[in-house]
Amino acid sequence: MADPVVSQPPDSGPVDGGPGDTNDVEEERVVLAVGSTYFHNGRVGPERYASDLAPSFLGAIAASHTLLRELFKEMGAPEGASIQADCERWHLRYGSDVSQAQFSVDEQLSTNGAVGGSTAGNRAGADGWVRGLVASRDADHAQALAAFEAEAAEAAEAGAPQRAAIAYRAAGAAALAAGRGDHANRLQRLAGKAYLEIAEKSETLPQGVFMAYRESARCFLEAGNLPLAHRCLSKAIAIGETLGYTESA
Repeated sequence: MADPVVSQPPDSGPVDGGPGDTNDVEEERVVLAVGSTYFHNGRVGPERYASDLAPSFLGAIAASHTLLRELFKEMGAPEGASIQADCERWHLRYGSDVSQAQFSVDEQLSTNGAVGGSTAGNRAGADGWVRGLVASRDADHAQALAAFEAEAAEAAEAGAPQRAAIAYRAAGAAALAAGRGDHANRLQRLAGKAYLEIAEKSETLPQGVFMAYRESARCFLEAGNLPLAHRCLSKAIAIGETLGYTESA
């Protein structure tokens, strides 16, 4: 999710939840991030793509962002000010583009070390991604490269190939901006391999297989591996024809 607005978890301290709940604190957790380059929802698993979301859902995000931006502009708000909407414990923050948004939720987390590894890993990954985005915005390409590469490695170790692929691509762009072309090619190849892992999973839906082969072809093409890019693209085209897609891969 490019250039998101992220708030730090509130330092609320113990929540009065009755006897036995003194070790619980309220913390904000990112549950969904959508945008042009990143989609991850820890509740449904890493095999989901942003395009799997209903068009009406994405349309509602874009329309509400446009409406609120124009409304606040008419009222004199600064052009680039952040926009946030709240509904009880749910929060929606808009990015700089109408197609970017982040959902988070305030929830009870135990402070006695019993926090689940999956939840902790999702928060760590989101933080790493945000650090990379901030560094990219500040043109600190070395820091962005380190953050995105760490995010990719954590995602790969966690068995989340889509998250790893996207982070590797972002790291590749940062490496290229830092003048490290050879390293950028290596990162693009790793991204391509991660997409291939998605395509070859038995549980990946045909639409996901098509998209994974298509993206792997793009990664290998950017890395200069033309034979592998061609093979992946051929598979994407064949699957796309089977699915009745009219768009080219």
